[in-house]
Amino acid sequence: MSEIRIYTGRGCGWAVRNYAALREKDVEFTAIPAVDGDGNKHPAFLATTPYGKTPVLVDGTTAVFESNIINEYIDERFPRPPLLPDDPRERAAARKWIHYCDNSLLPQLTTIARSEPAEREPAVVALEQQLAWFETTVLANRPAGPYFFGDRFSLLEIAFHTFYTTLGAVRAHAGDDRASLPSRMYGWQEAIRERESVRYAEAFRDALAF
Repeated sequence: MSEIRIYTGRGCGWAVRNYAALREKDVEFTAIPAVDGDGNKHPAFLATTPYGKTPVLVDGTTAVFESNIINEYIDERFPRPPLLPDDPRERAAARKWIHYCDNSLLPQLTTIARSEPAEREPAVVALEQQLAWFETTVLANRPAGPYFFGDRFSLLEIAFHTFYTTLGAVRAHAGDDRASLPSRMYGWQEAIRERESVRYAEAFRDALAF
């Protein structure tokens, strides 16, 4: 059994971030279920996190929860290849846009998904405005290349993959293609989707038996 273990489950989309990061590092890991066959959370899992939510990475006696914190731990624990830039300013850029993804864009998708059809339009318009702003203010000023930092794949791409996959699910739920992506964001989405580690992570999640 691998030294690195992840409490997770087939329904845990957040853990896909961690599978991808570990794949980038070529680090083997073992996925272990957080719940038993009756749907009860294992006591050993509950001992690793105060939240009772997956994923949780366990490395020996160290337990790390929350997908972004897990990925920063992975990046520091296994430093090659690095998944954050060396320059402090660029590292800060990665962290702040990961925060933006999880605390602004993803909550807006949740609002859209939970809205009644008659109330959905304002939330869709708000998301489209956020995406247009991100496209013209942030992505347009980045180096040339498929990724945010040019040719360097990073934890930022892994975080935004969650947004892109959730956007697809929300579109399917809403039954339309509103909140479409601006061109730069669409190209970024395609580059992330085609990354081998991301494809591996999605396949790993889908193949879980629990």
